[in-house]
Amino acid sequence: MGEILSDWESFAQALLPAGKTLNQAALRDDAENLLRAIALDMETAQSPAQQALKSKGGRRSLEAQTPHRHVHDRYAIGFDLDQIVAEYRAVRASVIRLWTQKMGQVDYSALQEITRFNEAIDEAMADSVARYSAIVERAKTLFLAVLGHDLRTPLSAVLAAANTLLLAEGEDNRTVKTAALILRSSTRMSQMVSDLIDFTRTRLGDGLPLVRRPMDLGVAAQEAIEEIQAVYPEHTVRLARSGDLRGSWDEGRMRQALTNLIENAAQHVASKTPITVSVSGDGEQVVLRVHNHGPPIPEPNRARIFEPLVRVAETSSPVISTHMGLGLYVVRQIVRAHGGTIDLESTESAGTTFTITLPRQ
Repeated sequence: MGEILSDWESFAQALLPAGKTLNQAALRDDAENLLRAIALDMETAQSPAQQALKSKGGRRSLEAQTPHRHVHDRYAIGFDLDQIVAEYRAVRASVIRLWTQKMGQVDYSALQEITRFNEAIDEAMADSVARYSAIVERAKTLFLAVLGHDLRTPLSAVLAAANTLLLAEGEDNRTVKTAALILRSSTRMSQMVSDLIDFTRTRLGDGLPLVRRPMDLGVAAQEAIEEIQAVYPEHTVRLARSGDLRGSWDEGRMRQALTNLIENAAQHVASKTPITVSVSGDGEQVVLRVHNHGPPIPEPNRARIFEPLVRVAETSSPVISTHMGLGLYVVRQIVRAHGGTIDLESTESAGTTFTITLPRQ
């Protein structure tokens, strides 16, 4: 154990520029516990079926917390993923070198030992890589969450200033136009920040909070259309309503979903191409459809169009999309939170239609 840990310490010290300032405990970290877990795994009986299952990642024999603790500590002091993998490769080489010196002549039982050792090292390395990736992903998501939250304050100030300019008496036409432009741009930025915050909330496992109240989906659709037409005045958005459109939903969330869907349609059609929003109520559910005659979405891309940060390339599209790739993801999360479904149909002849089906309660 002492020889292996000494090699481990020397290698860890060489991996980081700051390694020379770390003490022995930091360099060795949880190495001894990890090696003891590997030794215990090697001494545990294993059938051929269990060995085959483990080789495919189906069996975890090592104590998962041991490599997890180690990778957490390594991440905290600045190790990257390549350095963590290199550390496992180095300890493998060190153990095999020392083992070969002690064994002298290798027989079948010795080969079995080295196979079990390699299995255990591979398992620890796979666990560490998966854990490290999860740590990095969570750190990125938390950064985006903080960024989105902190952007809200200056945006609110810009929106308030634009509204003040619009309402001020005696302002000339140029000032009013400038204020309107600031207001439209700030509103768009505010929508993007809201999508970003919802994305990070769902990725962190918190889900979307809902405040359900009685509302009319037809009224919400009309308000969403007015908001979009202010940002995209070159587009015509038509609304068709039929049946009872009342239900118990989160009004703010539903308006957000409607705005994202209509804006998505506006992003993918040429100017002056009409967009149709239809809302119909029947029985215990309300159905909402957003339709446009833009280029069809290719069949292979339809399954992933609701995934976050995915932008589908459309070589035939007459416009260039500028959205972040979060709008449709947020729409699906809102619909699912309400217990509804969202479907997509897209053909050359019929155009593209997103259909949301919502239970009233």
